[in-house]
Order: sequence, then structure tokens, then C-alpha cells
Amino acid sequence: MASYLHRDEEPIATLSRRAASLIIFSSVAIFLIPSYIAGGLGPHEDELIQYYPCLSWLGACLRSGIFPLWNPHAYGGYPFFADPQTGVFYPPNFIFAILPARLAYPALISFAYLVAGFGMYRLARSWRLARISAVLGALAWMYCGFFTGHRTHLTMIAGTAWLSVILWLWTRTIDGRVSRHFVLVILAQALQIFAGHFQIVIFTMLISLPYVLIYSSRRRLRYLALWAAAWALSFGLGAVQLVGGFELLAMSVRQAGGVQFLTENSFFPMAWPILIAPAVMGLRVSNAIYTYPYFGPWHHCEMNLFAGIVVLILSVSVFLRRQATFRQTRIVIFLSILAGVGLFFALGRYNPIPVYRWLAHVPVFRSFRSPARHLMWFNFAIAALAMFGVERLRVRNAIAQIRRLALAGIASVVVTAFIVFLLLCKFLAEKRTDAISATLPSDYKHILAATSDAVRVSNPAIFIPLLIALLLIALVLWMPARRLPFALVGLALAEFATIVPCYDVFIPPRDVLAQPPAVSLALDRIEADRNNHLVLPLGRDPYRDPLSYLHPFCNLLYDRPTLTGYGPFLNKYQRSLFGFELWPTTCRYLDLVSRPDLLARMGVTYIIAEPPLARQIDQLIDQKPSPTERAAPVSVNPESPGTINLPVKPGLYRMQFSIQRMNGDEFAFGLNVEGVTDPIWQDQCLLLRRWDVDEHWRSVFWTFYVPPGHNDELRLAIKNGRGRASLKDMTLRRVPLLLDWLEPVWRSEAGGAMYRNRNSRGRIYFAQSVDWTKTADEAIDRLLADKSLGKTCLTAEMSESVPSGGQGQVVRTQWDTNTLEADVEVTGGPAVLVICDSFYPGWRATVDGKVTKVFRADGLNKAIAVDPGRHRIVLTFLPDTFLLGTVMSAGSALALAIFAASGKLRALLLSA
Repeated sequence: MASYLHRDEEPIATLSRRAASLIIFSSVAIFLIPSYIAGGLGPHEDELIQYYPCLSWLGACLRSGIFPLWNPHAYGGYPFFADPQTGVFYPPNFIFAILPARLAYPALISFAYLVAGFGMYRLARSWRLARISAVLGALAWMYCGFFTGHRTHLTMIAGTAWLSVILWLWTRTIDGRVSRHFVLVILAQALQIFAGHFQIVIFTMLISLPYVLIYSSRRRLRYLALWAAAWALSFGLGAVQLVGGFELLAMSVRQAGGVQFLTENSFFPMAWPILIAPAVMGLRVSNAIYTYPYFGPWHHCEMNLFAGIVVLILSVSVFLRRQATFRQTRIVIFLSILAGVGLFFALGRYNPIPVYRWLAHVPVFRSFRSPARHLMWFNFAIAALAMFGVERLRVRNAIAQIRRLALAGIASVVVTAFIVFLLLCKFLAEKRTDAISATLPSDYKHILAATSDAVRVSNPAIFIPLLIALLLIALVLWMPARRLPFALVGLALAEFATIVPCYDVFIPPRDVLAQPPAVSLALDRIEADRNNHLVLPLGRDPYRDPLSYLHPFCNLLYDRPTLTGYGPFLNKYQRSLFGFELWPTTCRYLDLVSRPDLLARMGVTYIIAEPPLARQIDQLIDQKPSPTERAAPVSVNPESPGTINLPVKPGLYRMQFSIQRMNGDEFAFGLNVEGVTDPIWQDQCLLLRRWDVDEHWRSVFWTFYVPPGHNDELRLAIKNGRGRASLKDMTLRRVPLLLDWLEPVWRSEAGGAMYRNRNSRGRIYFAQSVDWTKTADEAIDRLLADKSLGKTCLTAEMSESVPSGGQGQVVRTQWDTNTLEADVEVTGGPAVLVICDSFYPGWRATVDGKVTKVFRADGLNKAIAVDPGRHRIVLTFLPDTFLLGTVMSAGSALALAIFAASGKLRALLLSA
């Protein structure tokens, strides 16, 4: 290190390699203790309704010797391997096949933290920084706001953890020109792809490209070619995941969105105090220290840019003096630009430059949302800059005292700005609430008042950061130079200890996973066959007690197949058929129960309703069906919010209209029933957003209920939030609703209920008659027009039509992860067997060993034509995308191995 110092500088304290590793490892072991107690489950958000159950089910499949290509339990069946967020190809996830899920999940979180920490440590050492500086950078990166905030999003932190490793390996490749480092960087990039969050992969590409060009001192074109080749090989290795993932994306509802979609979860500048005081606006999960819930803009996990006062001040102090080497100077400049660019893009819709209106036309970026995730760039850059700040404190020279005074001054300025901002918010909330609130977005008008309540001396979210800041100033001014770097690392650890163990950690009074929920036990008593009947959970909040009512993907924990799912990969044909996304939450369940024919066609046998909806369904079952009335036209001006008087006759009303979006991006249109005094039936609403309405005319159905006993006038409120739309052919009529097909079979102590669908023929049945269509959209249109349970619409070319009309009986079925076996008996002519499992390319069927075609039935399901007689039918899922991806991954691995072993790779690196 001495060779990198100026003549008037003298190196001081050092740290051993073992001590550095111990600090990083022990901090993870201590800070994540609450996570192990809770099984890694924090606020019972995405980790419980997606990542935890998916990985638990993956582990169960691997223990059974099955690699799960298909998941028959979610979305009515979908390609499990193609969903990147399941992480089926990410090797660390295989720990679920060895350890219990409650240990494996927090262990996976700890692994991500350790990868990030040791990657940053090695990156700092490759930059010729001291171990104490590298330790601080590792801690700052591991416990920054992005990692802490997104701990509930496992794939995001698993992918982000590899960023520091990838940059370190690129550094070693350029410095050492060793072929093994180049091979390792390709493997690390492939692991990041397998981790399951493609947006993070793109971020890493955008960060690594300028880094490689800036860090390399010569022949940058050669290194640019090496960078392109490395990512090409990494994508080739990840092809087994990517090829199927892109096919699934094309068939899902997650398509390219407009500016409104792209800028969801933009960083709101008013949230900047989270940078040094992460709990100042509350936390999603309150605890003994931070007691009030989050009241800030959007979601706390997205707004969390926490760096800490120690790391922030050290990162700023790096500009007080030039670096020891020219290469280090270039790195500091790169990191500074990276932090600024990250903040620039994180602003999203609040950015005065409409950059996202341009990105909406870029093929890759137009599918990404949440600009605040660019805070990953900012957090990484700040953590790295802080290492250089510590490095400047490791020397003694003539101007060291001046530099320390400047450091204390910077800390004082930041603290003063923090206090002034909070006091200003408090003053404006108390004196100018109406005037200031008028300038804020409608969703944020409450922030000023909430901030005013939070600003008090006794609030730990405020006085803890201030205390840390005062200790920082005292250490900088009076701590001996030899011990100052160690003291600052200790202070940073203390600062992280006040937030990391407390963030998103929910420790329930009892183990919520200790035994199956009551509804699952009731299903076991009622129906022993778990696979031949689909379940439809209905609820208003997917995060409120998701286990109790088998919200997706919680149903995977108990092997109960559901028609619903969670996440961006809902089948677009399912949405076309039902009119909205069948996520665990819906305010339009009346549209479902008023179409029992669709539920029967889709194999839904049991409906589970949370307490509020169960009370509504019980009341509907007791009501006599209202007579059908002729549709009456309704006049609505979508550009002029207002109200329309509604009839007060009790009954179920169906509103139908056609809508067309008139602008290209932002859109929000809502209808709300007002004047209902019955608390059970309040808050009936319809909300349409950009992804619900396109630039072509689309028919929309909405069902609402008017309970008996209303003598007052009811009103339909029109709420045009954003954008412009055109409406036509709006009609309103009272329709009959007879729920005699629903039979209550179970009721929970909390008031939830389960109902059996008497019309359901199970998940596999023979069609009564067949109607042929050319496209799935045409089949869906026919089903929407025909409410009978008779004809099954098969999609095929007319030349493929086969006669039908026979009758069949399913004798036996055996559902497995990737296969389905059925023994059937057909009499009276050919018949069509319908399997209520989502149609997807890659299914192959045999009848008595003879290959037969798999048709699309009713737009969503699978179907097979069966001749008279007794037959054994076997369906196997082995998609071409999986085979193609496997071949591409194997070919890339072989090419990399041959190229590395031949010595040409080393010669290429040496020539660079």
C-alpha cells in the first residue's frame, strides 16, 4: 500500500484477512437472526404468496426425483420452468431439497448477503484499497436500502448480489489477464440470469459496460468485444431459462406498457430523508422500536435508498482530495456518475426530463416498471465511494486535520438539512396544509400531516440517526487517526444494527406454518382427491392472512390446485375469458358467480371466500332471483366526472359498455356505487387502467348488487383519474342471479366459508358436444355469448376436425408434475376428453401408446379426441423451448470449455 501513497503520507492501522472475513460473516449471522426465527418470512408479502411456496414445492419435487417443468397447481396449470421467479435453474435454490423450507429460505437470504459482501470486499482489494476500507464497503453494500428494502423480493436480491462479484471478476480479468477469471465472470453472469430477475441482469449489463471501458487503460475496443462475448456466452448458458421465459412472457398479461406502467413506483423526492433515516416515514411492519406504519409515497421497499449517515459522509469526503493513482481517480469519477444516473432514472415520472416517454419505445425497457429500482445503482456507487473515503483517513499528513474538519462540516450540513426539512414539513402541515397539499399528487396529500405527527424528540426513527450523526462528528474531530477507520466501521455497524434486524421482520405469536390451515384440513375431509378439482379463492387483500384461504401460491404448500395465480405470468386468454386478472384479490367476483357455466367449464369445484365476501355470498344465496329487465341505455361522458341516478329495486345489475382509450399512455377510469347503507355491500367499484383498455373498442361487463331495503336514491359515480377514453353502447339491466349451484360445506371461526359447485364435472371430463373454431379468441367470444354448459369450443384448423357425439367415462386419473394418466371408456362413437389444465405448447399425448393431437378447448384447456373403446391416455409435458434452451446452454458450456482449454482464450486476453 505504501507505493500508492504520496511522500508526505504515512499508512496507519491495518486489518487481517481473517478479521475482515469474520466481521462480514458475523454481521450477517447476527443481523438476520430475526429472519431465521420467522422462517425468512417478513411482512407476509411476496415472499409468502410467491417465493417461499414456489421454492418449497420445488424442493419437494426434487426430493421425489422429479424436475418440475409443469406446475398443475397454479393458474390452472402453467410452465413452472419458464417462470424466472421460480428459480428452478438457480443452484443455491436446490438447498430446499435438503433442508426444511423454514431453514432453507433464510439461508438463501443469508447467502445473497454474503455473496454481495464478499464480492464488494474482493472488488475493493482489486482496486488496491486496504482491508478496513473494503470491510466498510462490503457492509455498506450488504445493508443498503436496496438489499434491506427488497429482502421480501428474493429473486431481486439474489440477482443483485452478483453485481459486485461480476465487477470484481472483470477487474481481475483486465488486471491479471487470466483465462480462469474470464470464465468465472461468464459463470457469475449466468448465475445472475438464473437467479430470476431479468431487470437486474439488464442493470448489471449497463453498469459493467462503462466500467470495463473505463477501467481498461488501453485497447478498449478489444475489451468491448470481450464484454460482448462474455454476455453472449452467459445468455447462451442461461438459454434453458430464457427461451421458455420469453415464450411464457408472450402468452401472459405482462406485455409492454406505456409511460404510466413504466413509471409505477417512481422515486418521489419528498422521500429523500430515508437516505439517512429509513424509518422516518414508518416501516411496513411496525415493531417495538419503530411503532407506526409506513405513510410515505408508493411502497417503502421501492423508496428505500438508505445508505446511512456514516457511509454517506464518507462517500462525499472522497472529493476532498485526489486519489492516489490515476486509475482510482477514474473509478471515483465512474462511481460518481453512476450514482447521479441512478437517481436521474429513479425519479421516473417526477423527472423534469420525460426520459420514460422515450424508453417506452425501447423493446427491452418497455416491459420494466418501478424506476425506483435504479436506486440499486445509487446504493452501489455510494457504498463503493465510501471505501475511498475511508482510504483517505488511513494516512497521516500535514493536511489531515483540515480534511477531518471538512468531513465534520459535511456531516453537520447533512444533519442540518435533515432537521430543517422535517421542521419545514411540520410547519407547513400545521400552517399551510391546504395550500401545500394542493401541489402534491392526490395519493400523497396525507404525507405532510403524517410527517408532522412523526416529528418529535421521542421518535427513535429521528433521534437514532441524529445520535449516530453526533457520534460521527465527535469521532472525526477527536478520535486518534490510527483508530479512526476502525471506529467508523464500528459506528456504521451500530447504525445498520438499528434498522436491518428490525426491517420487514414479522414474528407471529405462533408458527403460521406449523400445521395446514383449517380450510385445507376441511378439503381433506370433504375431498380426498387433491388434483381432480380446482379451487377458486376469493379475497380483497392477498396479504391479509394468505395461508388461511389458500391464496396463491400458498396453495402449493398443501398441494391444492387453484385457477388463480400471482405475478405477471397470468395467461392472457384467461384474462380475456373472465375479463380481469384472477389474482388472489378481486372486487369483481360477482362477475364470476354470475357465470357458473364458466366456472364449471374450468373445473372449479370449490370456492373459498374470505369473511366479507362470504357474508355477501350467503346473502345472495338466500335471495330469490330477481326478474330480468330490458336493458336501459345510460348516458355517460367519460371526460366529465359526475354521478348518475340508479334504480333502487333490489337485485343484481349488469352494466355493459364499450370503451376505447384515446391517448397512448396514462389512463384510469372508475365507476363506484354510492348511497348503499348496508355495510356488507359498500365499496362496490370498477377500476379500469391502461392494461385493461387498449386503443381498440373493447366490451366491458361489470356486475353490482343493490340489497333490499333501499328507499334512498342510489348513484353511480364516475371517476376519471387520468387520460381520455371514449364510451359507447352503455346499458344497464337487472339480471337474474340464482346461486342454488353453490352449496356451503365449511365455515371458519373468522367468518370465511367454502362452497361446492354442484355444476362442476371435475377437472377432467367428456364434452357433451363440440363446436370448432379457428382461433382461441373466437372460442372465447362464443363462450361469452353462450352461457349454456353444452358445447365445448375446440380450436383447430378445419381440416383437423374430427367427428364427435359419443359418450365417455373417466375410470381413473393419475396427476403428476409433468404427466397425466387417465383410463377412459367411450361408447356410441368418438368423444372429446377435456382436461382443465392450461393449454400450452409442449404437451404430447398418446392413446394406448399412439401419438395423438392435443387441441385447445374453450380457449384455455386441453382436449383429446378419443375413439370408442377402453383406452389408456398419457399426456407428457416436454416443450420444444426447454429442449432448445437445453441444447443452447449445453452448446455454450461446451464451446466455453473447449475455448478455455485450448489456450486461445489466454492468448486473446494477453493480447488485450
